[in-house]
Amino acid sequence: MVKRTDGRRRSSVPTSGRPVVSITSYRPGVLDDDNLRGGLKPLRDLIARHLGLDDADSCVEWRYYQVQVRTREEQGTAVMITR
Repeated sequence: MVKRTDGRRRSSVPTSGRPVVSITSYRPGVLDDDNLRGGLKPLRDLIARHLGLDDADSCVEWRYYQVQVRTREEQGTAVMITR
Protein backbone atom coordinates (compact mmCIF):
# COMPACT_ATOMS: atom_id res chain seq x y z
CA MET A 1 0.00 0.00 0.00
CA VAL A 2 1.17 3.56 -0.72
CA LYS A 3 0.69 6.53 1.56
CA ARG A 4 -1.44 9.27 0.07
CA THR A 5 -0.39 12.91 0.16
CA ASP A 6 -3.28 13.63 2.54
CA GLY A 7 -1.98 11.02 5.01
CA ARG A 8 -4.67 8.38 4.34
CA ARG A 9 -3.98 4.97 2.82
CA ARG A 10 -5.04 3.99 -0.67
CA SER A 11 -4.89 0.43 -1.94
CA SER A 12 -5.29 1.10 -5.68
CA VAL A 13 -1.55 1.74 -6.17
CA PRO A 14 0.40 -1.19 -4.77
CA THR A 15 4.09 -0.80 -4.00
CA SER A 16 4.79 -3.92 -6.07
CA GLY A 17 3.93 -3.28 -9.69
CA ARG A 18 5.01 0.32 -10.13
CA PRO A 19 2.50 2.16 -12.32
CA VAL A 20 3.74 3.74 -15.55
CA VAL A 21 1.89 6.87 -16.67
CA SER A 22 2.37 7.59 -20.38
CA ILE A 23 1.17 10.98 -21.61
CA THR A 24 1.06 11.56 -25.37
CA SER A 25 0.47 15.01 -26.80
CA TYR A 26 -0.89 15.21 -30.36
CA ARG A 27 -0.05 18.66 -31.74
CA PRO A 28 0.55 20.44 -35.05
CA GLY A 29 3.96 21.67 -33.86
CA VAL A 30 6.62 19.75 -32.00
CA LEU A 31 7.85 21.11 -28.66
CA ASP A 32 11.25 20.63 -27.10
CA ASP A 33 11.32 18.31 -24.10
CA ASP A 34 11.22 20.91 -21.31
CA ASN A 35 8.29 22.78 -22.89
CA LEU A 36 6.41 19.52 -23.43
CA ARG A 37 6.84 18.52 -19.79
CA GLY A 38 6.03 22.03 -18.56
CA GLY A 39 2.86 22.16 -20.63
CA LEU A 40 1.74 18.80 -19.27
CA LYS A 41 2.57 19.60 -15.63
CA PRO A 42 -1.04 20.49 -14.60
CA LEU A 43 -2.22 17.19 -16.08
CA ARG A 44 0.54 15.29 -14.25
CA ASP A 45 -0.48 16.94 -10.98
CA LEU A 46 -4.12 15.97 -11.57
CA ILE A 47 -3.24 12.35 -12.35
CA ALA A 48 -1.00 12.11 -9.27
CA ARG A 49 -3.75 13.57 -7.09
CA HIS A 50 -6.23 11.05 -8.54
CA LEU A 51 -3.80 8.23 -7.66
CA GLY A 52 -3.47 9.71 -4.17
CA LEU A 53 0.22 10.52 -4.60
CA ASP A 54 2.59 13.42 -4.90
CA ASP A 55 3.75 13.77 -8.52
CA ALA A 56 7.39 13.53 -7.34
CA ASP A 57 6.76 10.13 -5.71
CA SER A 58 9.25 7.63 -7.10
CA CYS A 59 6.69 4.80 -7.10
CA VAL A 60 5.28 6.19 -10.38
CA GLU A 61 7.20 6.26 -13.66
CA TRP A 62 6.26 9.18 -15.93
CA ARG A 63 6.77 8.97 -19.70
CA TYR A 64 6.15 11.77 -22.19
CA TYR A 65 5.57 11.45 -25.93
CA GLN A 66 4.42 13.72 -28.72
CA VAL A 67 3.01 13.04 -32.13
CA GLN A 68 2.89 15.70 -34.80
CA VAL A 69 -0.51 15.94 -36.49
CA ARG A 70 -1.48 17.87 -39.58
CA THR A 71 -4.52 19.80 -38.35
CA ARG A 72 -5.79 21.35 -35.15
CA GLU A 73 -8.82 19.05 -35.32
CA GLU A 74 -6.49 16.09 -34.73
CA GLN A 75 -4.80 17.58 -31.67
CA GLY A 76 -5.37 16.29 -28.17
CA THR A 77 -3.78 14.44 -25.29
CA ALA A 78 -3.91 10.75 -24.40
CA VAL A 79 -3.09 9.20 -21.02
CA MET A 80 -2.38 5.53 -20.40
CA ILE A 81 -1.71 4.08 -16.95
CA THR A 82 -0.22 0.58 -16.90
CA ARG A 83 1.49 -1.63 -14.33
